[in-house]
Amino acid sequence: MREATSPEDFNSMLTSQLVGDLIAKGIPLFLALLLWVLYICFCCWTPFCSMCRCCASKRKMPNIAKYVAIGIILVLMVLLNIISSLSARGYAKAVEGFEATSCTAADIVNTTLSGSSDPLFLGLIPTLTIFDNLYEALDQNSQFITDLRSILLNTEKVSKATTITSATIKLLADMMSDPANRS
Repeated sequence: MREATSPEDFNSMLTSQLVGDLIAKGIPLFLALLLWVLYICFCCWTPFCSMCRCCASKRKMPNIAKYVAIGIILVLMVLLNIISSLSARGYAKAVEGFEATSCTAADIVNTTLSGSSDPLFLGLIPTLTIFDNLYEALDQNSQFITDLRSILLNTEKVSKATTITSATIKLLADMMSDPANRS
């Protein structure tokens, strides 16, 4: 089964293997049942042909019991046919389930990798692409980092002036709040 390359290939391999297994196990069972029925019908105690049997006079069994036994055997054979047809229907449902499962699994893998628009899901490959672009953008020698460094270096004078101005304003506020400088 592992050699199958498609659901149809898997289906045909499963069918051929199951049919072979059913034939290998079913024919001996069928022949055993057939021989058992033939033995009961012709060699043991049937209401038919009581002249052909040996020791017919020693075994006295009422005909109704013989008919009931044959009826039970016939009912069992009918039940066996019903069970085998139900088994065939179950096999067909299993094959249908395998096909549906393989299609659903392919859809899940496709959605997981590529994403979907409804419901919105980015997907694994686009997410990895974004992370890769982000990693490249944050590299030390990237254009983004180089531009950011130059902007920060150009604003260094402004930053120093802001620091000096804020310190001067704080000192002025402290001086104005000193009680010695009031009045």
